[in-house]
Amino acid sequence: MSKGPRRPLLAGALLLATTGLAFAQQPVVTRPASSSTAGGNVSGTIASTGVFQMLFAAVSGGASGANVTGGGGPRHGCTILNNGTHVMEVTEGMLTPASLITLAVILQPGQPYYCSVGGSVLVGQVNITGTSGDAFYATQY
Repeated sequence: MSKGPRRPLLAGALLLATTGLAFAQQPVVTRPASSSTAGGNVSGTIASTGVFQMLFAAVSGGASGANVTGGGGPRHGCTILNNGTHVMEVTEGMLTPASLITLAVILQPGQPYYCSVGGSVLVGQVNITGTSGDAFYATQY
């Protein structure tokens, strides 16, 4: 009996046995994490239709990033989720009413907004508006 056909079977079995190790799952890190800034969870409802309300104050300290301090502590990020049934608008860093209207991010019901872009954390004031009574989830960490 020839041993030739057994070698490919043995090699295939070894390959299958070792490749399973390469697909082991990595630890899962969930966000939002524990709050590291004053005013962490400010979830609520829209107070007045079409009027921007502040969720988070600006964090002072210069360039954006995870180590920026001021405004109650470092902001590592934020998550805002439209839990209402109508469109909401979110702004970051806008202080004048005219700029709020033209530079708002539109959030459809169920859509999230995050205070980070390409690994940098946005540190400006965060505002929200929508339809009175619609709920939102908002936390910074």
